[in-house]
Amino acid sequence: SGVFGYIFGYESSAYTGTTQQQYESSYCKYYYIPQSLRTVTITKDTSIPYGAFYNCSFLTEINIPDTVTSISTYAFYNCSGIISLATTENLTSIGSSAFSGCSKLTVFGYRDSYADTYCSTNNVPFVAYEDIASIAVKQAPTNRQYLGKAVDTTGLILTATLIDGSTVDFNTGYTIDTDKLTIAGENTVKVTFAGKETSFVVNASGISSISVAEMPIKTSYYKGQTLDCTGLKLNVKYTDGTTAIVNADYTTNVTTLNKTGNQIVRVYYYTANTLFTVKVNAVNVKNLVIATLPEKTDYYVGDIVDTTGLTLDVTYTDGTTA
Repeated sequence: SGVFGYIFGYESSAYTGTTQQQYESSYCKYYYIPQSLRTVTITKDTSIPYGAFYNCSFLTEINIPDTVTSISTYAFYNCSGIISLATTENLTSIGSSAFSGCSKLTVFGYRDSYADTYCSTNNVPFVAYEDIASIAVKQAPTNRQYLGKAVDTTGLILTATLIDGSTVDFNTGYTIDTDKLTIAGENTVKVTFAGKETSFVVNASGISSISVAEMPIKTSYYKGQTLDCTGLKLNVKYTDGTTAIVNADYTTNVTTLNKTGNQIVRVYYYTANTLFTVKVNAVNVKNLVIATLPEKTDYYVGDIVDTTGLTLDVTYTDGTTA
């Protein structure tokens, strides 16, 4: 493909697909998007290129950030599974047929915005944020939820009731107030969209046990050093029998290693804990050098030595100096 870059940074040549990216009027490329994919969240781009999700009828959710300023021709052509797209006033360009074949789609945006004008001209259903009177949960998330993990919003469908009493379903553009589930069992999650709020409840599977999957990189210390858990990975077993590897959100009962010998460190991850052992070495003098001589260096027999002014550079076995 020479100077042309692929839309997602690479091409999977093992498959043929019907997703089309147009580079110029006479050159396009077809590429493969797995049909198991349901949700797409764009995180950095300012433009969604030509045919980015062409014919991806299996997609059910597209999330675009407020950095997106343009959606090119055929970007969501025949994405018949998408029910909503939340836009901002930063969106100032939409190509022809960008939403053709999106039979379930409603575009949300600000009244009199570019998106509003485009949708009116192209017969695409549009709802202004200003016309939303309230929101409610139509379908709660469908996947299992787990203590210590982020809320999985897969399957969440919300309904917006408009000022005129009509209703519209949506599943993008909202925010939730819960970063991670911190309670085993029922957790209430608040949802905000267009200044309106609702909530849903998820039931988080608890933790039955944890064990060390990978030890920290550093396992040998000198007395007085601070514990470094870099590289530590925990195997977490949940009450439903599933497992996961985690490397964050844990705490330890030790910060400074003050006992020599093998020291046991207890690790806590929410409701479970486990142990690992590190070696703590005693700190001894490794090297001694006179830095400055005493002020008095001439004596008579019988004088008392005066060490005033004498300083020493000491190197310890832990690598520190004084």
